[in-house]
Amino acid sequence: MRLDMYWTALVLLLPTVVFLTGRNLLLRPFHKFTRILRGSGQSEEREEVVCCNEKDEEASRFRRIFLQVYLLVMGSEWLQGPYMYTLLRDEKGLDESTVAWLYATNYIAAAVSALGVGFLADRFGRRLACLGFCIIHSIACLTVLSSSLPVIFLGRVLSGVGLTLLWTVFESWMVTEFNARGLHASSISLTTMFGIMTTSNCMCAILGGVLGHCLVLALRSRTNPFVLGIALEFVAVYLMFRDWNENYGTRQTTDEEEISEAPEKSSEGAFGDVRVWMLSFITCFFEGANFLILYFWPGMLQDAHRRALLEAGDEDAANASEVPYGVVFASFMATMILGALTFGVIAQQAGSGGGAPASLVNRVRRAVAPYQLFAAAIALASASLFLLGTVRSELGIFLSFHLYELCNGVYVPSIAYQRGIIVDESRRTGLYGLMKIPLFVFVILSLNLSAADDRKRRIALLVAGGTLLLASICAAMLKTKPQTDEKIADGVEFVQIGFDEKLDDASDDESVDDDSFDDDKRDV
Repeated sequence: MRLDMYWTALVLLLPTVVFLTGRNLLLRPFHKFTRILRGSGQSEEREEVVCCNEKDEEASRFRRIFLQVYLLVMGSEWLQGPYMYTLLRDEKGLDESTVAWLYATNYIAAAVSALGVGFLADRFGRRLACLGFCIIHSIACLTVLSSSLPVIFLGRVLSGVGLTLLWTVFESWMVTEFNARGLHASSISLTTMFGIMTTSNCMCAILGGVLGHCLVLALRSRTNPFVLGIALEFVAVYLMFRDWNENYGTRQTTDEEEISEAPEKSSEGAFGDVRVWMLSFITCFFEGANFLILYFWPGMLQDAHRRALLEAGDEDAANASEVPYGVVFASFMATMILGALTFGVIAQQAGSGGGAPASLVNRVRRAVAPYQLFAAAIALASASLFLLGTVRSELGIFLSFHLYELCNGVYVPSIAYQRGIIVDESRRTGLYGLMKIPLFVFVILSLNLSAADDRKRRIALLVAGGTLLLASICAAMLKTKPQTDEKIADGVEFVQIGFDEKLDDASDDESVDDDSFDDDKRDV
């Protein structure tokens, strides 16, 4: 019966997320019907817009061929993610310290490979690098079928290299190909593509979590999501050979509308700006806490679940029952989407200049600047870590994880927003890489110092909560000014809705008064 709370959370969250992310699609039939009632005077204007934009059809086709590959490889990752820890600890029977070193090996490999992967992909081709990811990650998945510890360690090294490829080369291929085809002339902007990628990826993670749980439940082995992930990656390889062009790291000329300038660049240089160091501090400790949560949550929930059953006197169920990891992961992702949408509401109002009607919601929007929301989210995440370090009930731990994921949903677009304002475009890639160095050091030390027992794990969470409290103070000190609509693309477009067809709305924006359609006006 205690497992019901995990399914209940997903059943409540999933329809909410689907409605909020796909509301434009759901409301479009009503919107078109009301437009017909108003008359057909806008039809000529619509035809003119469509005729004048010959790139729309090509942009739509490009979006399709990229997303079908991108979501296959991301789906492979989301299928496996919730089960890695429990596979190593429970099914392989490895002790906690060994599992921690396997995770640390993964992060070390990711950090080291990040130094050369970008250069190699630029030199030999991004499509080749994407194909390389599928091969490397498939081999890493095969290693979990082995019981040999050296083979499993080799798999974690390959997985780390694959993780670096996954988060870099697919995006690089898309951006370069988008510019090479001249698709900035279409009604689908590059920032809109990022919005579609993000929302689709989150929904894919929810689906992957539920599907992974069903596989484990039906076939009674935690290795099955890894096997299905290999199949998805082979399909992605076929589609890349069939549909993708090769592109390289040549310098591309982009439309100035696609470039988000940094209006507050410091004349002292990148490292002379104290805000860059503040962002590095925030990145290190918040994303470090993310990695700790990724490692801790399966074991903490399973231990709390077993402890609750033992306290209830059901020893047989305590030994046999386990938490539905895929369902829990899916509910976490749904909560994270809600946090991202919260940032979108605040940042869009900040970028609009405050000209909206003075309703209660709009007054709240104008009262909260994006950097204040950023600081509040980090402070609330700190509180959730303090709760995780002290609460022992299963429900309390589950709700604390959800609170953290809500804050994480605000953090992801917020940090992109702040970087877009503070970090010089010409130095952005190098600085982002340097920001990761203290992050991996923090994660590796934390994992290995807290792997021994539950007490040390809770101490690690309390320490991480303290560092986030300091990070929230740094975020409050940033005091970045709200930007215009064009200059908040790094943050707002990151959470824009990805399930509505932008092309169908291109000529209708002027007739729409509802706030849910305001986002599309920037993309025309």
